Amino acid sequence: MTLEVVREGWLYKQSKYLKEWRKYVALRTLRRWFVITPTRFYTFKECKKYEKPTETIEIVQCKTIKSAEDETNRKFAFVIKQRPNPT
Repeated sequence: MTLEVVREGWLYKQSKYLKEWRKYVALRTLRRWFVITPTRFYTFKECKKYEKPTETIEIVQCKTIKSAEDETNRKFAFVIKQRPNPT
């Protein structure tokens, strides 16, 4: 997979289904390699290995992207809210 990377780096991510921060598991399962391209956000398990993303979000599907530092007590925290999928 070849990506036009705009920004990338490690991030700590909230559980997608449980909606909680994973505190008591190995460090490498807490974080994901986050990549922003002109059209998508991706997360991967490993640094600079752009294979099998753990999550893909289309930027046009983003309703809002806002700071979540106050809610999480984590520096640089943010929340991405997606638009509902049309059915």
